[in-house]
Amino acid sequence: MIVEETNDLLRSKLRGIKFSPLNPPKGDFNTLPFAFLAPLRGDGGLPHRERESQIQLRSKHRGIQGQKFQERQEHSFSMNSETLHHIQTWFTRYVNGFPEDTLSFESMINIKVVHSRIVEEICRSLAEELGWSREDIVTASALGLLHDAGRFSQFTEYGTFSDADSVDHGRRGYEVVKESGILSRCSETVQNKILEGILFHNLRTIPPGVLPDSLPFVKLIRDGDKLDIYRIIRERIENNQLGDHLKEALFIRAEGPANPLAIGEIWNRETVSNENLFSMADFTLMQMSWVFDINYPPTLRRIRESGILNILACALPDEKEAKEAADFILKQAG
Repeated sequence: MIVEETNDLLRSKLRGIKFSPLNPPKGDFNTLPFAFLAPLRGDGGLPHRERESQIQLRSKHRGIQGQKFQERQEHSFSMNSETLHHIQTWFTRYVNGFPEDTLSFESMINIKVVHSRIVEEICRSLAEELGWSREDIVTASALGLLHDAGRFSQFTEYGTFSDADSVDHGRRGYEVVKESGILSRCSETVQNKILEGILFHNLRTIPPGVLPDSLPFVKLIRDGDKLDIYRIIRERIENNQLGDHLKEALFIRAEGPANPLAIGEIWNRETVSNENLFSMADFTLMQMSWVFDINYPPTLRRIRESGILNILACALPDEKEAKEAADFILKQAG
């Protein structure tokens, strides 16, 4: 089965690794297709109307949820290790329910299973370092595991992980997890923390109106997801595989100067948006600009300690405007 094989791979990657701020998850994932980077290209390729529909979906969900949770409030369970195990078991069964049509399909599913497991561990370790309660740490772990639940049906239906060419995988994951009933053991507050985290983890910015109790979790999953993507980008660069996959997966040219509009966003301390990606230089600056969307100090420290920003800066073409923008980001990151 897909997850059984993937769990063997994951155990070999994580064996002996302590997820601490000084030792973030590592591994040799050089066989990963570059489409894996699609979730964080900028704003996910979502137009304004799509972001509005997400907020409407969340509001509708809250109204329905309120009635359902009131009816079963006395029967809800706390978020603990037993509940997390229940969610992990569901995740395994859910992923194994997808047909293994081709070797390529199985490989792409494995990519997302491994990514989900690693982000689960990253979110757990970040929450521990932030001093969160035991229940919130377990909730953060569950969110990390479930954040990409929409990826599996996305790839099955469309053959791609590109949201712009298929569906918003955050919204799809929200719907999958909500409709599965897997969170029915949890309180309304815990359910909202996980569901809103899934729904908003891949947007360029966090939209207004997120529930106060959910906001720290939305911020945490966005940080945790980026940390694992940074790891993969670093390995791609070190193995000279980034440029070819950029042309193949994102349809942007490997050569060419940085887009002045992308550089302008950086001077405004904003992440570079999708519509301003035209070259390798733009993409590299976009990756660096993620530091403007980091929410927690432990995340930023891990990024600095990984050296990924300097690696990205060295990968830029030798042009004044791009180098100055990169230097600005490095100074902002500390």
